[in-house]
Amino acid sequence: MHEDICTQAADNRVALIIIPFHNNYSNMASGRSSALSNLNLNVLVGAPCSVGILVDHDYRRPALRSQHFSYKALLIFLGGADDRETLAYANRMSYHPGVSITVIRFRLSNGSDNSDDYEAEKKLDESVLLEFQFKSMNKQSVFYHESVAADEGHVLPLIGSLEDDYDLIMVGRRHRTTMADWRESTELGFLGDKLLSSNLVSKIFSLLVVQRCEAVNSDPIIK
Repeated sequence: MHEDICTQAADNRVALIIIPFHNNYSNMASGRSSALSNLNLNVLVGAPCSVGILVDHDYRRPALRSQHFSYKALLIFLGGADDRETLAYANRMSYHPGVSITVIRFRLSNGSDNSDDYEAEKKLDESVLLEFQFKSMNKQSVFYHESVAADEGHVLPLIGSLEDDYDLIMVGRRHRTTMADWRESTELGFLGDKLLSSNLVSKIFSLLVVQRCEAVNSDPIIK
């Protein structure tokens, strides 16, 4: 089935495939169908475009045509190509008058990498974030904050301490890290898995995990 999905995406030149994560909070610990998991993993590997995996909890979703439509999304930015792609889609969402976007950029104080590739990635991160802030400076529903965390493991408690309730949390799937338990083999990546399996589940939210297309040679442009 994943071949059909990827072929349709290529034929229609789509920019983003969104596939569901067939699970819910109550059965997170009990495991899920390996067939569904393998389908998503195969799409992630073979897709000709970026892929978003959506954990959808729509218990409080307002009607799109409602005059009082209000939707709050939070983007967690740690850095890297997947996070930059996620930021590009968050920017597109911000043009809807009923959507508010909060971007929190976490600067990690430990686990730094002095390689040339890492420095190049940091420059791309800074460039895209500055562009996003400039484009959003007159949008009253877009908020940007920065915070410092020791490493990725300390990001979750900071997210859990946020007072606002969000309808959607957006994260990139892959990140550069020295943490031994940062697993790229799962559909949701380390951060996505932790967001669902931690005590943050007391705050019900939908989750979108984005992976940038491997074939793309340039970063998304914030428009």
